[in-house]
Amino acid sequence: MPIRTGSIATGDHFFDRVTEIKSLWRSVQENHIVFAGPRRLGKSSILKRMSEEAVGQGYIPALVDVSGLDTAVEFLGCIERALPDESVKHWIGKVGKQLAAPIKMVKKLDIKLPGGGGGLELQALPEVSWKVHARELQDRLSATPALILIDEFSVFLEKLIAKNKPEAEALLGWLRTWRQTDTACRFIFSGSVGVSALLERHGFTTWMNDCHEFALGPFKQAAALAMIIELAKRETYELPQETAEYLCARTGWLSPFYLCLLLDESINAANDRLAENPESAHERILIPSDIDDAYDRLLASRSRFV
Repeated sequence: MPIRTGSIATGDHFFDRVTEIKSLWRSVQENHIVFAGPRRLGKSSILKRMSEEAVGQGYIPALVDVSGLDTAVEFLGCIERALPDESVKHWIGKVGKQLAAPIKMVKKLDIKLPGGGGGLELQALPEVSWKVHARELQDRLSATPALILIDEFSVFLEKLIAKNKPEAEALLGWLRTWRQTDTACRFIFSGSVGVSALLERHGFTTWMNDCHEFALGPFKQAAALAMIIELAKRETYELPQETAEYLCARTGWLSPFYLCLLLDESINAANDRLAENPESAHERILIPSDIDDAYDRLLASRSRFV
């Protein structure tokens, strides 16, 4: 089973984080959460795992990645699609057509035919305020035990602020109003960019001060060792405890991504070493020099390891 070095970890690729997930489930019973932490710690993988467990916890899951969005309408549409009904599908189609219409910002367009023989008048579709649909969405979902997991919220918010700061503030205000009503919904907002720092920088701190902040840290040593030893085993390599500890030491910060990246390259280095010595090919044991070679390769290639 190949080692995953970038995509979301699911199934047997997901390791540990038992304590963190239990704490998140306990907190979300009474709170909305800002799920913070640097990149490459596995926040998206944890949100995915929670979406898979949500039904057993009594929630309807809605996991959305908003990193590619930069408008309130797109943000709402993302949630709508994750928690649809027939009226919502109708609204998505209607708004989508309006957004796609090249004349949506034109009040009137006259097209004169060749020869001056009359003309064709096109009327632009009326603008629809996203706030109206936001209220409709809130009314429809407030009694629903939905767990709305919004991945990369800080990335989206930073882009929205840069593009339209008043709209960003209005969206934050609406979300806060929704959270502070007697709603059955629960929100988890993840952010690699520090949400709190972003809000403070733009004077928006009051709009999310009702959320509980949960900070994700790197793996504990025991979890890191268990993961890399098991992953090496799946690649039919033995990773002795001492060598595993050395790999963790060379990684330094025990991010699951960087651990997997260094392990994967260490296996490549070991494959090369054994290919040069065919008589030792049966000795599929990772040694410290494999770790060193892998570390040097990753630095030399200017990879994501630096």
